[in-house]
Amino acid sequence: MGGAKYCGLADASEFAPGRRSGEFLVAHGIYKNVPAIQRAWQAYQAIEPGIFKALEFSRLTTSPFDPDVIVVVCNTKQAMDLLHANAYDSGARGIGADAGPICSSMAAVPYLTGKVTYGFADIGSRDRMNLNPGEALVSIPGSEVDRIVANLREMRSKKAFEA
Repeated sequence: MGGAKYCGLADASEFAPGRRSGEFLVAHGIYKNVPAIQRAWQAYQAIEPGIFKALEFSRLTTSPFDPDVIVVVCNTKQAMDLLHANAYDSGARGIGADAGPICSSMAAVPYLTGKVTYGFADIGSRDRMNLNPGEALVSIPGSEVDRIVANLREMRSKKAFEA
């Protein structure tokens, strides 16, 4: 449900009432009650439904297409380096994600805003992705990748970034 809803592949109004209310998340112990879920959901961004028919994932090194968003799974030091590389030439700040669904925070938000996002993934995603406790996520809009990679290369020559 979440991925389809936040990535614009399905209209949430067509979901069953228990899905739309979030009752299933209370049953799974993710939230204490429906009002908490409803409050949390108000902050999550979603791509307008019906614009896309599919969502494709690929390893960056073998991708047959230019990605709109790149999600990097990394340790916290690497995440900080990516965030610093984003700020290095622009002063831009990343958008921090909370416990919400990565379909919104790591896919829809960078797509819609053009801004780098970072977070730790929601409970379900951490489990399904087999993320280690020390791993974080950084999502980079495709349009920002070349700049960030160039900044990482330049930063290696600076004393503050020596390993």
